Amino acid sequence: MVSAYKKDEKKTRQNQIIVDGANHDLSKGILENYGQWQGEEVFNFDAILLSSGLTVTLDDGEPDGITGAGNAIVMEFYSADSTDLATGEYSYNVTGAGGTFEYAFAAIDFDTETEEGTEVDISGGTIVVSKSGSNYEFTFTFETTDGKSLSGYYQGPLTRYDYKSAFKSRKNIDKLLYKLLQISP
Repeated sequence: MVSAYKKDEKKTRQNQIIVDGANHDLSKGILENYGQWQGEEVFNFDAILLSSGLTVTLDDGEPDGITGAGNAIVMEFYSADSTDLATGEYSYNVTGAGGTFEYAFAAIDFDTETEEGTEVDISGGTIVVSKSGSNYEFTFTFETTDGKSLSGYYQGPLTRYDYKSAFKSRKNIDKLLYKLLQISP
């Protein structure tokens, strides 16, 4: 009986961020591979999950900005796998050790034109990553710097960008989003 409940529970999960009990939708995402982290045996991946109202703009096929209005969450991972974000549980740790995430932040009801919305900075927590075929699954529970609870779930494909090559010019889309989010709640 318990496993049937868990199966039904998984079916009802929504792609969303939940902040203090309020649901905010997510519908798509990107995964950026930055390669080996500072000579260590870990590899840097950033996942950016967005709602349908936000669009990643491209310049020569590379992300260079975000437009629109909606919700987003950015998570920076240190993975043991050099080619893909490894599955498993990641815990918050700012040292860049394998199996950890260094930072995460969310933008709720953010409008890129007016630069209004709410930013939520993460100060701890866990992220569970799994993958089936081309679909990724993220389940996350965070503590925030202002004492709010933030959790969420996403299952679906991610558009991948590979920045491992030193010859590729790149703009770090999560840093661009973070720059946009220097807003007043």
